[in-house]
Amino acid sequence: MKALIIGGGGFVGRYLAEHLIQDCGWETSLTKLPQENVSVAGCQAYNLDILDRDAVQALLVLQRPDVIFHLAAQSSVAYSWKNPQLTADINIHGCLNVLDAVRDVEGYQPHILLIGSGEEYGALPKGTSIVRETTPVYPGNPYAITKLTQNLFGSLYAKAYGMHVVMVRAFNHVGPGQTPQFVVADFCKQAAEIAVGDTLELCIIVLCLMKDVDKFVVHGLKIE
Repeated sequence: MKALIIGGGGFVGRYLAEHLIQDCGWETSLTKLPQENVSVAGCQAYNLDILDRDAVQALLVLQRPDVIFHLAAQSSVAYSWKNPQLTADINIHGCLNVLDAVRDVEGYQPHILLIGSGEEYGALPKGTSIVRETTPVYPGNPYAITKLTQNLFGSLYAKAYGMHVVMVRAFNHVGPGQTPQFVVADFCKQAAEIAVGDTLELCIIVLCLMKDVDKFVVHGLKIE
């Protein structure tokens, strides 16, 4: 089996590449941005801008992977408020470039995984504590809207063109190598800085869950 991870320079991509190569025995390649350094044993890395439709198609023609994992995204909710235009370009137009490039390669029918987000659900209706695929979505930020739109296009292309598209709504995941723009990684970075004496202060946001899961109180704390 041959796999291509689009957006493999991010936090998840490295782990996925290692898993596919070491545990599954798949021939695996990944794409990254020119400024990203990715080194996974046995994995070929290509520089790719997913907003360049011709470059996306050229790589698919070259590789013709059996499975495409589309991980490339602007994944910060906070940044999506600051730059919704770029977030939409990467998350929606970038995805369409991949889907349309696949369509334009004659006789090519790979399996495609699109990564959505639990953010798509937004504020859950009163009395709802467990979400399912049929749970109504109420995206409450630009990032969530782009991910919902991506998955709507994925569903449309699967039905209209008979493409093999799988869509998921991934919730929070953490681990070594995640950038400190995400909360758990930021906590760990601050704790490490305290441990080596770089700082004496740790800023924490504590989420206190109330009776209703859609209500919470945010407390800003400083530990000195």
